[in-house]
Amino acid sequence: TLTDDQFPNHKFQYILADMPLGLQWRPIKERIEKESYDANGRFSIGLPSTSDSQFLFIEHILSKMHPDGSRAAFISTGNVLWGGAVNSGESRIRRWLFENDMVETIMALPGGLLL
Repeated sequence: TLTDDQFPNHKFQYILADMPLGLQWRPIKERIEKESYDANGRFSIGLPSTSDSQFLFIEHILSKMHPDGSRAAFISTGNVLWGGAVNSGESRIRRWLFENDMVETIMALPGGLLL
């Protein structure tokens, strides 16, 4: 999904995703960085640490949302809520999500439920 977008010109009204947890994106760093320089690219909001691709996947989901209205839901670890330093890519992406009113609900599930 991150390296080969099979639906580059498609937008969706409903998106439900189970994100890859803990997947490093260091092996595809050059390709991701190149796309991040494009203001209309999937990763233009910011780049997180190469140790975890969850935030990249969130940006991918955002790029697939239909401009006339969409709903997206995904399962993630707590890192999405509070991982990363204040000026990190993770923090910039999180700030963008809230400043652009993209977050409607956050639910915490009991620990170990998704193992």
